[in-house]
Amino acid sequence: MKNSKALFPAALSAALLLSLSAAPRAVSAQAAGGKAKELESLVPEKTVVFVTFRNLGAAREKWKNTALYKIWTDKEVEFAVEKLLGNFEEFKQEIEREFQKTTGVELQSALDILKGQLSFAVITLPARTEEGEKPPCMAFALDFGAQQPVVEKLIEFAKQSVGGGGDKLKTEKVQIDGTDVFAFGDDNLKFHYAFLDQTLFITMDRETMQGILSARAGKGGKSLAECEAFGRVRQATVRDGEEALFIYADFKALKDGIGEMAGIDAKELAQSIAALGVENVQSIGISVTFAEGGISDALYVHAPGEKKGLLKIISLAKTGTPHLNLVPAEAISYMGLRLDLGSIWDISMEMVKSFDEEALKEINEELAEFQKKTGVNIREDLIGALGDEISTFSSFPKGGGIIPEGVTIFSLTNPQRFEDAFRKLMEAAGLERKELAFKGRTLKYFTAKIAAPGEGPGEGPGPGEEGRGQFGSSPIPGVGMESLLLLNLTSFQNYFVEGNYLFVSNLSQSLKRVVDKLDGGDKFVSLARNPHYSRLVSRLPGSPGLVMYTDLRGIFDLVYNTLLPLGQIGEVFLRKELKVPFENAVLPRSEAVSQHLTPSVTGISTLTEGVIMSSYYTTGVTTIGLAAVGIAGAASALFMANRGGPGGLVAANETSAMATLKMICAAQEQFRATVAVDQDGNGEGEYGFLQELAGTAAFRGNKEGKKADPPFLPQYMGFCDPSGRIVRNGYFFAVYLPGESSAAASGSDVPAADAKSAARQEQAYCVYAWPIIYGNTGRRTFFMNQSGQIFYTYASLKNYGGDNAPAPEAAFDSKGLNPKNLDAVVADASLGVVSADGEMWMPGN
Repeated sequence: MKNSKALFPAALSAALLLSLSAAPRAVSAQAAGGKAKELESLVPEKTVVFVTFRNLGAAREKWKNTALYKIWTDKEVEFAVEKLLGNFEEFKQEIEREFQKTTGVELQSALDILKGQLSFAVITLPARTEEGEKPPCMAFALDFGAQQPVVEKLIEFAKQSVGGGGDKLKTEKVQIDGTDVFAFGDDNLKFHYAFLDQTLFITMDRETMQGILSARAGKGGKSLAECEAFGRVRQATVRDGEEALFIYADFKALKDGIGEMAGIDAKELAQSIAALGVENVQSIGISVTFAEGGISDALYVHAPGEKKGLLKIISLAKTGTPHLNLVPAEAISYMGLRLDLGSIWDISMEMVKSFDEEALKEINEELAEFQKKTGVNIREDLIGALGDEISTFSSFPKGGGIIPEGVTIFSLTNPQRFEDAFRKLMEAAGLERKELAFKGRTLKYFTAKIAAPGEGPGEGPGPGEEGRGQFGSSPIPGVGMESLLLLNLTSFQNYFVEGNYLFVSNLSQSLKRVVDKLDGGDKFVSLARNPHYSRLVSRLPGSPGLVMYTDLRGIFDLVYNTLLPLGQIGEVFLRKELKVPFENAVLPRSEAVSQHLTPSVTGISTLTEGVIMSSYYTTGVTTIGLAAVGIAGAASALFMANRGGPGGLVAANETSAMATLKMICAAQEQFRATVAVDQDGNGEGEYGFLQELAGTAAFRGNKEGKKADPPFLPQYMGFCDPSGRIVRNGYFFAVYLPGESSAAASGSDVPAADAKSAARQEQAYCVYAWPIIYGNTGRRTFFMNQSGQIFYTYASLKNYGGDNAPAPEAAFDSKGLNPKNLDAVVADASLGVVSADGEMWMPGN
């Protein structure tokens, strides 16, 4: 083998061949006689990148519940594919024959290789040494079940392919710590592989294989699995059971390694990192999980400490999703976020200054010139007058239409200042503001001035001067009339101000519909009552600073049904002129596809030690895909569990609510047993609030500010609203602890220590779960306390839902000493406290 450098990509491809064509089944994770230790427990703590497909067999089965699979297997779609593409089964058989001829292995046998976990680790990146370039240290681990003979055949085929189609590379067997290891390559680069139990390990060097074998024998040092950052990242990203895919990256090691590979000066690299404000980033994690027929993914940036630069920009405060009641339930999209535009402006300018002070000087000169010509200071007059709440939505207009209308709502800190600046800006652009009275409001809009006699579109600055364009000139520096015409079509063309909010749209008709809704004259169901929206938003971790909801079904139906008649027109041309056997009649109806395109949600949440961007969807663009082009809202198609009607959603939510109650109950007992909180100092632990259980707040009475580490509950369950509640899968949850005379939830923050209440808090707590929307996201209200028994009521009288929450004493018997302070027996098959509830409470699962 003459060129060892050329071997690396080829051999890497050969190793990956085992995974690229696999469609695995599930396998149990046995330690002896079934599966070697997981790769993360065998590679060192300082591993740079780690990727694992946790259980490809299980993932394959769960994939069948997703929309993409259901679309492909829909009878109408299957028929169309078969009719238009020919005999697919015959094509598949040809592929199988060719694969067996080439590799000597049946395709199905190759597909049966992966029955469990596939992992890949980059332990070190390539480095430059005095001897030359040192290749990276990498390791693969593949659980193949009982298919070792098949794996060996594929490896032999891979080695022959790496050899360039000639003689296969010769393999030597070596002993490393008493284990048979096979090696092939040359003096510069040798690959090593070994079969341990039912797992294949491949490394790019002997030392890495030595380390894996030592770790497996219990002789190695601290592993990646024991790394604190690795555990934190996995805990933050994996929220819906076992992950199908998990990726971890040590950011510091990654940037240092890439800087060395690229020959970047370490000091210059550090300055650039600091300028971007990402010096606090320690690690990054990505996960994909299958849950409830949909796909969850999350991108987590672990960055403890002060947020600066880019991190500060994306560290959004919790959004209150303002004006959600104005968004139609059938909206195509909705986005609510809390974004300080002034802060972003300032941070961006600081970043420009850090990179290039001359560039900042030029920007400031242009802004000064802009202010001189328009009378508007962009930072102070426009951005400075805007608040930090932004909502925007689009929907088809009432009565129908083929183009959606859009409305955006901004909060204002100084409405008059903004209006004055906006008016000056538009007038400088040659537009005039007009007013239109509508139902007690003044709608304002901008339109082009009608040219006076003798004036025309060519009047103004001469050729080559600023603002000159095809349609005339504009006094705004660098902006031609073409751009102003485009501005005429944007959502800032029409607006009105009410209170401290600015409502803008591209159409005044859209704003009139908003006025109707504000006055209550337009009777419609808002997005807040859409069970899809409520359910999906409840899946987002933490307290999102951005929520983006997308429902593409209407758009798909519109486009598909518009193009379908054109297909009928083009069929003759395709068949006669291009000889394409196209038949418009066999295409599926739009609803055969769109019924599976359920809505999606994406959110950005700021956690205690980082920022997480997550999505839940069944088709479309994911968080991970969007992360490649920058942090922005994801528009995905989400899966709902209620294909059989709302009953399926209700049942799924109620089952999830009971499971969550049991999880909280178990956490409470563990919390008390550790004596994490002992407000009266008697050595007996007390129960905790959600924030304490989840590690998002310090323990009551702990002067050092100590938090649960590791937490007793997932961190996302510790971000409570002002009522002390969290949202999960269509339900609100709230924990109540006894006080001096009555029980209370925590609120957004954990209350101060209270030694007088400690004795009761050692003995009792309770937690309620009630639907976000009664009848849509759930019907039953659930209760659980220190007894560990779940009780429920259908609440036919109270109809608990949303802000109509059960009182702390609701599920207790009135005959107790003090039901309001949880000092009473539970109303088991009897009525709860009549004054607060009066409902029949029954024991549940």
